[in-house]
Amino acid sequence: MKSMPRGFLHLSNKDGKTPGDIFMDTHNALVEDGGKWLSNTWNACSIPCGDGAKNLLGRRNH
Repeated sequence: MKSMPRGFLHLSNKDGKTPGDIFMDTHNALVEDGGKWLSNTWNACSIPCGDGAKNLLGRRNH
């Protein structure tokens, strides 16, 4: 289900902003926080996962 009919997406409000503009303005902090979380999660997991893969591959070769 969509929150707004397709024909309304290009219309502007009294401030000249489209629904997409308003969404980006109101969710900008959420996008930044999500990017930081993803980066931190990747950094925390990449070393243990890399070590685990190295150990696993090392055992298969011997």
